[in-house]
Amino acid sequence: MNIRELLTDFFASMKIGCDAVSNATRALYLLSQNSYFPIFLDYNLEKEIAPDVVGRIRVNSGNTPVVLLTGSQDVEAGEIAKLGVADLIYKPFKFDRVMAVVNRYLESK
Repeated sequence: MNIRELLTDFFASMKIGCDAVSNATRALYLLSQNSYFPIFLDYNLEKEIAPDVVGRIRVNSGNTPVVLLTGSQDVEAGEIAKLGVADLIYKPFKFDRVMAVVNRYLESK
Protein backbone atom coordinates (compact mmCIF):
# COMPACT_ATOMS: atom_id res chain seq x y z
CA MET A 1 0.00 0.00 0.00
CA ASN A 2 1.43 3.41 -0.91
CA ILE A 3 1.21 6.69 1.02
CA ARG A 4 -1.67 7.94 -1.13
CA GLU A 5 -3.73 4.85 -0.31
CA LEU A 6 -2.83 5.04 3.38
CA LEU A 7 -3.96 8.66 3.58
CA THR A 8 -7.15 7.94 1.64
CA ASP A 9 -8.02 5.10 4.04
CA PHE A 10 -7.09 7.22 7.05
CA PHE A 11 -9.27 10.14 5.94
CA ALA A 12 -12.15 7.77 5.19
CA SER A 13 -11.85 6.32 8.71
CA MET A 14 -12.03 9.88 10.08
CA LYS A 15 -15.07 10.60 7.84
CA ILE A 16 -13.14 13.21 5.89
CA GLY A 17 -13.75 13.10 2.16
CA CYS A 18 -10.80 13.25 -0.17
CA ASP A 19 -9.73 12.52 -3.71
CA ALA A 20 -6.33 10.98 -4.32
CA VAL A 21 -4.44 10.98 -7.60
CA SER A 22 -1.01 9.85 -8.70
CA ASN A 23 0.00 12.64 -11.05
CA ALA A 24 -0.11 16.40 -11.51
CA THR A 25 -2.27 16.27 -14.65
CA ARG A 26 -5.10 14.49 -12.84
CA ALA A 27 -4.70 16.67 -9.76
CA LEU A 28 -4.93 19.86 -11.78
CA TYR A 29 -8.00 18.55 -13.57
CA LEU A 30 -9.75 17.79 -10.26
CA LEU A 31 -8.75 21.20 -8.91
CA SER A 32 -10.36 22.85 -11.92
CA GLN A 33 -13.61 21.00 -11.14
CA ASN A 34 -13.73 20.97 -7.31
CA SER A 35 -12.66 22.84 -4.19
CA TYR A 36 -10.33 21.21 -1.66
CA PHE A 37 -9.18 22.44 1.73
CA PRO A 38 -6.32 21.80 2.42
CA ILE A 39 -4.45 20.24 -0.49
CA PHE A 40 -1.84 17.58 0.29
CA LEU A 41 0.93 17.37 -2.29
CA ASP A 42 3.81 14.92 -2.40
CA TYR A 43 7.13 16.54 -3.26
CA ASN A 44 7.98 13.87 -5.82
CA LEU A 45 5.22 13.34 -8.32
CA GLU A 46 5.08 10.86 -11.15
CA LYS A 47 6.94 13.04 -13.67
CA GLU A 48 7.39 16.32 -11.80
CA ILE A 49 8.34 17.72 -8.44
CA ALA A 50 6.16 19.94 -6.26
CA PRO A 51 7.92 23.25 -7.05
CA ASP A 52 6.94 22.74 -10.70
CA VAL A 53 3.28 22.22 -9.80
CA VAL A 54 2.47 24.63 -6.96
CA GLY A 55 2.07 27.65 -9.26
CA ARG A 56 -0.41 25.75 -11.42
CA ILE A 57 -2.32 24.69 -8.31
CA ARG A 58 -2.63 28.37 -7.35
CA VAL A 59 -4.34 29.14 -10.69
CA ASN A 60 -7.25 26.87 -9.77
CA SER A 61 -7.18 27.04 -5.98
CA GLY A 62 -6.09 30.55 -5.07
CA ASN A 63 -4.91 30.72 -1.47
CA THR A 64 -6.03 27.23 -0.44
CA PRO A 65 -3.36 25.85 1.90
CA VAL A 66 -1.01 23.37 0.24
CA VAL A 67 0.62 20.87 2.60
CA LEU A 68 3.78 19.34 1.21
CA LEU A 69 4.68 15.72 2.02
CA THR A 70 8.31 14.73 1.61
CA GLY A 71 10.65 11.96 2.61
CA SER A 72 13.68 14.15 1.99
CA GLN A 73 15.20 15.84 5.00
CA ASP A 74 16.89 18.21 2.51
CA VAL A 75 13.61 20.07 1.92
CA GLU A 76 13.50 22.92 4.42
CA ALA A 77 10.65 25.07 5.68
CA GLY A 78 12.29 28.21 4.27
CA GLU A 79 12.41 26.67 0.81
CA ILE A 80 8.76 25.69 0.86
CA ALA A 81 7.69 29.10 2.19
CA LYS A 82 9.11 30.62 -1.00
CA LEU A 83 6.86 28.28 -2.97
CA GLY A 84 3.80 29.43 -1.10
CA VAL A 85 3.33 26.07 0.60
CA ALA A 86 1.57 26.41 3.94
CA ASP A 87 2.97 23.42 5.79
CA LEU A 88 5.48 20.59 5.55
CA ILE A 89 5.11 17.01 6.77
CA TYR A 90 8.13 14.73 6.67
CA LYS A 91 7.69 11.05 5.82
CA PRO A 92 7.43 8.74 7.53
CA PHE A 93 4.76 10.62 9.44
CA LYS A 94 2.40 9.90 12.27
CA PHE A 95 -1.30 10.21 11.58
CA ASP A 96 -1.74 12.48 14.60
CA ARG A 97 0.56 14.99 12.84
CA VAL A 98 -1.60 14.78 9.71
CA MET A 99 -4.77 15.32 11.75
CA ALA A 100 -3.23 18.25 13.62
CA VAL A 101 -2.55 19.94 10.29
CA VAL A 102 -6.02 19.12 8.93
CA ASN A 103 -7.72 20.35 12.11
CA ARG A 104 -5.74 23.59 12.11
CA TYR A 105 -6.90 24.41 8.60
CA LEU A 106 -10.48 23.25 9.08
CA GLU A 107 -10.78 25.37 12.23
CA SER A 108 -9.48 28.42 10.38
CA LYS A 109 -11.89 27.99 7.48
